[in-house]
Amino acid sequence: MKQPLLAILLCISPLPAYSAGSAFVLQLLGLTPGQAEQIGIVGPNIEDVAMQYHLSHGIDRYYSPTSKAKYAAPYESTDVTFWFGYKKGSQQQIELIAPNNFNTQDTYVEFSNQLPTGVASGIHHYGHTMKVLGAYDRNARILKSYGFDHVISGTLKTPISDTRFSYYDTRKVHGAMLELIENRTGIFGLILVGFTPLETAIGAQFGAYTVVKQY
Repeated sequence: MKQPLLAILLCISPLPAYSAGSAFVLQLLGLTPGQAEQIGIVGPNIEDVAMQYHLSHGIDRYYSPTSKAKYAAPYESTDVTFWFGYKKGSQQQIELIAPNNFNTQDTYVEFSNQLPTGVASGIHHYGHTMKVLGAYDRNARILKSYGFDHVISGTLKTPISDTRFSYYDTRKVHGAMLELIENRTGIFGLILVGFTPLETAIGAQFGAYTVVKQY
């Protein structure tokens, strides 16, 4: 079935971030505009970027998972370091990602290489956690059906959770990529959780995360 003309225009029009086009895409997915649980920042030097966001956003503690993410084909060799923290007085997570393997032409390396000289980092994606079972797969199908290319996907398993994630190229309407995140925990992985300071602190107690930087 052909998609509505508006959807086709959304895929080819260079609209600014959080424009009417961006709101339309988020509403298709059952998401609220302006309510991304995570902002993904990519740059080549994670220490520099961490200091930048400590000074500008009051992030005084960064965590990192104790497990490494595994990426699906053809990006199995993708290797990144990622830290995350929370804006002062906010539930919103700031995720910092730095490529370790610049020989892999993945989205993180490509983004880092395209940063202007003297710019340490930039917003790579907005992450949205799925709060309903089945929403991850449904929203992936919706994004693909509207012409938003799948970029990369992977999984991350910790002692208390099983997470899968995937990026879609929504830059023309969203100003950055959109990441779908499904974070399961509990018996048989039937409980969906997001990312909050409290959940992260609990995860650290169970060995899922470790504090890597504190100011």
